[in-house]
Amino acid sequence: MEQIPSEINTELRLIYKPTSKYNLQDTIGLKYEKQRWLAYLEIMRECLYEKNVDFNVNYRSQKHVITAQIVRSFKKRAPDFPVTAGDWAVKEMLVSTIQNKRYYLKKKKNELENNLRVPPRNSPALQDRSPPPPQAQQDPPSPVEPPSPVEPPPPVEPPEPRTDEEQVPINPPKRKTERKITRLKAER
Repeated sequence: MEQIPSEINTELRLIYKPTSKYNLQDTIGLKYEKQRWLAYLEIMRECLYEKNVDFNVNYRSQKHVITAQIVRSFKKRAPDFPVTAGDWAVKEMLVSTIQNKRYYLKKKKNELENNLRVPPRNSPALQDRSPPPPQAQQDPPSPVEPPSPVEPPPPVEPPEPRTDEEQVPINPPKRKTERKITRLKAER
């Protein structure tokens, strides 16, 4: 009987979907292969754009024909992707990529709407305000006027060294035993 090398054997082993909570990258054996994992994610994104997936709807609402084509396209482009039972890992990547893209687009849309919500000049909200005081309305300086000279800060001189008479005596900290003795004397 001929033995198959263990490297080939691990690649051909089917990976089943865990029944409990799991990390997809760890489960398919790519925990320490970040570059390879990122390459697979990039291939998945390319497949999604190639098939013109609608990111306004979730995965369940996508056409099943399109999702099946995406899975087939991904498997063609990434033949070295770990083999999973029923291609569950590829489908999980597909679901998470669609969800992440939908979240990103929704967030971007909300930010854009918030930036555009500045009231127009003639809106009733701005008409109730009084005009700013005349002091605040200053014309910018004309380019003909010379700019006002900026004075440099005065130079900082280091302090002069103290003489022995001016030196402040520093008492060293007392030891714990000395503190206890002085406290006991004070209690008596």
